[in-house]
Amino acid sequence: MANYRRSDAKLRFFAKVVKTDTCWLWTAHRGPTGYGRFKLPGRDSPVVQAHRWSYEHHLGPVPDGQVVMHTCDVRNCVNPAHLRIGTQGENLKDMRDKGRHVGNPQGVREWMRLNAPKLTYEVAEEIRGAYAKGGISQRELGDRYGISREHARDIIARKRWAAPPASSA
Repeated sequence: MANYRRSDAKLRFFAKVVKTDTCWLWTAHRGPTGYGRFKLPGRDSPVVQAHRWSYEHHLGPVPDGQVVMHTCDVRNCVNPAHLRIGTQGENLKDMRDKGRHVGNPQGVREWMRLNAPKLTYEVAEEIRGAYAKGGISQRELGDRYGISREHARDIIARKRWAAPPASSA
């Protein structure tokens, strides 16, 4: 891992975290699977998983061959109290036991319903209005609302959340 000052990493990391009563939510970049991604300070420093960095920062190194698992099942949670070490096999078993595997689409849909960002058409209009006023970037809007910059861009361009579905009255 490239050299970096731990205090710089800590400041950058916690600037991207919102602490709730339970989870600490990573609000910056997330990969396609929903896990937070954190670039360590420094020009040639790597990008690491946010929950793994949080575990290592608060609890110590992750042993070789082990993964950092979420006990809360919230992929962008970085609360060290919700993280534990296990093998990939244990992680997969935990996923199956909780019904979050691909073979259980209903379980996956339910997990997504409970953990997906809670956007509404009203919030989409709020995002468009804030961007139209100026002074805020698409990335900042994404961070504020817990979505990606690309999602914010698509909302602004009315490619997503353009209009509420027609009522079936």
